[in-house]
Amino acid sequence: MHDNYSKKGHAHAGNRCRFRPGRHDIAALQRLATVLKKMSSSVREKLAIENDDRTYTPQDFLGFCKENEVPFVNDVHHHRCLRDGLSVEHVTEAALTTWNRLPLFNVSSHEFGLDSSKPSPHHDYINIRDFPVCWRDLSITVEVQAKAKELAVKKLSSQLTSFTQGTRQ
Repeated sequence: MHDNYSKKGHAHAGNRCRFRPGRHDIAALQRLATVLKKMSSSVREKLAIENDDRTYTPQDFLGFCKENEVPFVNDVHHHRCLRDGLSVEHVTEAALTTWNRLPLFNVSSHEFGLDSSKPSPHHDYINIRDFPVCWRDLSITVEVQAKAKELAVKKLSSQLTSFTQGTRQ
C-alpha cells in the first residue's frame, strides 16, 4: 500500500436501512458530524468518507465533507450504482477540493452490468471504459477494487499506459 495511506482509513457512512431513492437518513449525518467534532486531530487527519452504492451519493457528501473538513473518497462505481445527477467530472473536481493531502479515489467495474438486478458486485478486472477519462492526468491514488486483485491492477496499468502512449503519438 502506498505509504500515504498505510495508516489512514476511509469509511462508508451509509447504513443498512432501506430508504426510498433520493432519501437518506439525515439524522445519521448529523450524528456523524457530532462524532467528527469530538475526534482528536490525530484521528481526523487519518479519516476520509466514501459514497456508498445504496444510501449516500456524492451530492449528499460533498457539502458535508467541505463543511466538516473531512476528505471525500470518490467511488465512481458506487456513483454509477446510485446516481444523483452529477457528472463524474463535476464530482471529481469537487472531491479534489476536500483533500489537503494526496486524494484517494476508488474504481471498480460491475460484474453483472448496471442494468442488472445486482449492479453492485465487483468484476474480476476493471473495464478500461470504467476508468474516468478525467482521472488520467490527475495526481491521485486510485484504489482498484477487483476480485483479481494484483492481476487487475497490472492489466489496468498496462491499458492506461497504452492509452497514454497512443494519445501522445
